[in-house]
Amino acid sequence: MKGKSALLLAAAFLLAAGSSCSPSGQKSQAGTVFSAPPELAPVVAGGDTLSGFVTTSGAWAKHKTVVTTGYDEKNLLLRFVCSTERGKKLLYGGKIKDDMGLFGGENVEIFLCTQPETGKYYQLALNPDGVMYSALGRDISWDPEGAKVKTVRKDDSWTLDISIPFKSLGYAAAPKEGTIWKVNFCRCYHVEGLREVSNLAGISSYHDCSQYREMIFAKKGTKSRILLEDFQYSPGKIKASFSLQRVNEPVTVEIRKGESSHRTSNLPSSGTFSVTAELPPSYVPLKDLDPVYISAKNSIDHKSILSARLNVTGDSRDMILPNKFYYKAGKDKKVSFVLSHPREDGDIAMKVTLSDREGKVLRKDVFTGKGSFDIADLKEGAYILSASCAGGHSTRLLFIRSAEKLAGVPLKKGALLALKDGAVTSGGKFVYLISASSTGKPLPEKKFFNFRAGNFGNMPNSAQIAGTPGKRLLRNPKTAYFYAGGKDAYYAAMEKHFSKANPASPTFHRFTYEAQIPTFLPGKNSQKYEEVDSGAFHRDLYKFLKKKFPALLFCLQTDAPDHVKDFVDACDLMEVCPPGGYSDAAIERLKYGLPRVVKALKGKPVLFWMGVTIPNNSCRRAEELRAAVYLHIIHGGSGTIMHMGHGRLPDQRTRLWSVIKGINGEVASFYPKYRSMPLLDGKFLKLHGEKEFSFSVRGNDREAIALVVSLSSGENRMMLNPADGWKIVSGAKAGKWENWTPYEARVIHLKK
Repeated sequence: MKGKSALLLAAAFLLAAGSSCSPSGQKSQAGTVFSAPPELAPVVAGGDTLSGFVTTSGAWAKHKTVVTTGYDEKNLLLRFVCSTERGKKLLYGGKIKDDMGLFGGENVEIFLCTQPETGKYYQLALNPDGVMYSALGRDISWDPEGAKVKTVRKDDSWTLDISIPFKSLGYAAAPKEGTIWKVNFCRCYHVEGLREVSNLAGISSYHDCSQYREMIFAKKGTKSRILLEDFQYSPGKIKASFSLQRVNEPVTVEIRKGESSHRTSNLPSSGTFSVTAELPPSYVPLKDLDPVYISAKNSIDHKSILSARLNVTGDSRDMILPNKFYYKAGKDKKVSFVLSHPREDGDIAMKVTLSDREGKVLRKDVFTGKGSFDIADLKEGAYILSASCAGGHSTRLLFIRSAEKLAGVPLKKGALLALKDGAVTSGGKFVYLISASSTGKPLPEKKFFNFRAGNFGNMPNSAQIAGTPGKRLLRNPKTAYFYAGGKDAYYAAMEKHFSKANPASPTFHRFTYEAQIPTFLPGKNSQKYEEVDSGAFHRDLYKFLKKKFPALLFCLQTDAPDHVKDFVDACDLMEVCPPGGYSDAAIERLKYGLPRVVKALKGKPVLFWMGVTIPNNSCRRAEELRAAVYLHIIHGGSGTIMHMGHGRLPDQRTRLWSVIKGINGEVASFYPKYRSMPLLDGKFLKLHGEKEFSFSVRGNDREAIALVVSLSSGENRMMLNPADGWKIVSGAKAGKWENWTPYEARVIHLKK
């Protein structure tokens, strides 16, 4: 939402009303206000020509791949034209059907999600000889019966034509016009010394159907053909080149980055065409990648001809990086920081200030490369560290707090866990559970979590997740859980297992980790197994055990948000990684992913998973992790589990470590009271934001607590105006525009 007038009158948690985000930036679930990014137009199954493949990080793929779609009454028709370099030999493997060696070299892949509502998808991969791998999901026993494949090799390209019978995809004939599938087309270019992996949707997880492009069945698409041939980026300038055929309609090309856009009309009917977009360079200190959207549309009816999204490296680097997020009053005598000019290499002098929340400058000096300020005499509270130079300006939030306020908050001894109002209580009080999953090395300190999802970092009397025995993980013919003794034997074993469980123990008993994985029971086929519906299997199991042991609490975990609906009725509490939780642009995706998952949960208590060393141990920033925890709370979460199992978090990431160690104490200072009060419609609190933000308000007729998160990776300006006799006690200044640091989250207390 642009400008200071981005106004929201109702600050309520709006899930119950079924509110959702609209493209124009209206209010959405949990009171989120944002401008939705441009939507990628659907692929048209009947005659669309697609280019602009990008790498798994979203960058422009240098080796062009063009896909043409088509279909008749019986078959889906696809053509891939894969450009290569003259004189360089393609490297590829795969000699026989379903040969896994095919994935090690040059190939194309086709993903067809024919049932977006269930996530059912088919995968095909083919090399330049036409050797095919095929699977239904990860089940390689599926074959596209009747498929026809033809490949042609040239000096500078190779072409693949494939005809896939609809019958093999579960359709008796061609889908009706208007039917929508989700698809992704992928290509691995491989020559000696160079391998480039790219795809149409620009995603890193090929098996995540939720990120595929939509494909609509329509035989009458646009006759114009516009292909993106080249893309070049430098700070402040984007150049895109196109090839055009049969452009006999008025067309507008738009290039958009952030809130800036460039439009060009009057395109030629054929040949090549280049657009240079002079867009203001942006400095966003916490974002490594920025999306650029490129579109070509009919200028009159706005029908899409071309739609692409690419990521570009941020215009500049972090200017200032403090060594911690939380500083302990009386123990930490100074705040240290590292400085980098946003656009110049080498040590360059910068002006650095340390201010309080009111904007009063407490420390200032000029530093080169690195520096520090004494903080021994400063009171507890929030402070802003700022760096300025000719290249830009950047701010970072930091807290000075007592050791007690940063300490983990244990559960009281003997206090039972219970579920109330879609949340978790212990001893009758609402608690927010914070933990981390297993990591390769011990955490540097042991006592800062009130929840145990691994055998480390637990506070005294912490709640825990306990796994259940009785199954084993198979890798062939596909990854699946196998209950070797059969359903009856497993039920008997579970009854025996839980008869020894202590209902007084603060424990969630987890049936299955990654419950979306297929379920196998003994069968009579050649492999002596049969696959059963995982959702139905777990729902029946939960119903059986809950009847036997009503005092126990059962949970399930899934990393696949689209499968939440399958398991929401199979447990007391769910563990879910929402879309964006494992992304390298977490907040950007969580703001859309969380509402979607919460809707599927139907009020079920939930613990959200958040990647810290996923997708790698360098992408997550301290600000992102703290903002994500607040977003989890705003969207009704009862806890956060930080996934640290995919790589050791380096000890030098002290700023991120300080959030991991201090967030428990911070959340515990407001959460029990916040969660004990009902959600308010919030009409008494008007929020203005120059950029995106998310919030919720809980309270009664005397007091209220508002949680507000800036969703901007750069600085934001916001103003809060209470009405109807309400006053802000702490957290913000009423009626005053205030600067918010990147991804800043605040707790605002109000009284009437």
